[in-house]
Amino acid sequence: TVGVAVARDIGATLNPQGIVFVDAPVSGGRAGAIAASITVMCAGPADTIAMLKPVFETMAGNVIPVGAHPGQGQAMKLMNNFLSAVAMSATSEAVRFGQSQGLEMKTMLDVLNVSTGRNTATSDKFPNRVATGTFDAGFAMALMTKDVALYFENARAAGTSTEIGAAVTKLWNAANAALPDTDFTRIYDYVGS
Repeated sequence: TVGVAVARDIGATLNPQGIVFVDAPVSGGRAGAIAASITVMCAGPADTIAMLKPVFETMAGNVIPVGAHPGQGQAMKLMNNFLSAVAMSATSEAVRFGQSQGLEMKTMLDVLNVSTGRNTATSDKFPNRVATGTFDAGFAMALMTKDVALYFENARAAGTSTEIGAAVTKLWNAANAALPDTDFTRIYDYVGS
């Protein structure tokens, strides 16, 4: 994940040379890569993406064209990772609140996962990584912190709202400083400290 401007610059540099650049970041983490179930978010000429689709499908469960221009794939990836970071940090904070009220994590997750608070943190990260104590989603805290900062930087550059982005960026920067070299699911530990 390099950000919108870098992808646009790569495309602008390669295009005059007759080289087609497809901006194609992925989502799904280490487990998705191993299972060949990651999502590829492709931005580039439709005919080139169609030609590359069989190659992408060897490692991906989802190949989704998101636009015709380099940078659009990066924008989609930044939005995705920002929402993942928000879900993970907000769920950590909410679960810590519930625990302070005597609620059990499993009970909270059972209710949340059949209610409107359901998200990828409640449905996957917490039951499979946090509750088990493995904290092994396979995505580093430093990488999530970088992606959240890239999202915030790109949203500011686009002139869109960044109120939530500012708060989330501050939280992830602090968590990464406190818990370096850990899995991003350790945000739960940081929120509880």
